[in-house]
Amino acid sequence: MFLNGAAAFGLDSILQTPAELVQDAPLGTTLPIFLTNSTSYNVSIPFENQTIFWDALPAGWDGFSLLVDDVERYVGTALNFSLAAFNASLPHFFRLALTSSGNTGDFTMPATLFPNGTWIDPAPGSST
Repeated sequence: MFLNGAAAFGLDSILQTPAELVQDAPLGTTLPIFLTNSTSYNVSIPFENQTIFWDALPAGWDGFSLLVDDVERYVGTALNFSLAAFNASLPHFFRLALTSSGNTGDFTMPATLFPNGTWIDPAPGSST
C-alpha cells in the first residue's frame, strides 16, 4: 500500500517540513485596512480618476502587496493606488496584504468595486 501511494503521489509528505506544507494557507498575520470604503468612495469622481487608499504600515512590516482581480498589481510602500488603467465597465476585486523583507502576509478578503460605483467593503478575516 505504501509503495503504491509513493508511486502515485511521490514522497512529498515524508520529505516536506511543516512550514512547506502550509504553502498559501492563512498564517494569522496582521491584516491591512482599506481606508477607501462604502462610505468614503466618491461616485461623483470619474472612474479613471479614482484612487483607493489604505492605512499606514504597522510596526514590523515594510510594504504592501495589492491584488486586483487576483493579479498582483502593486508591491511597495505607497498608501494609495490609481484605478486609471482598469476597465470601468467591469467589476474589480481588491485584496491587500502586508509585506516584510519580501515575504507576504495574509491577504484581506476582497473589496469589490462595481461598474455603477458601488463599493463593497471586504468581509472580516483573511482570504483562504
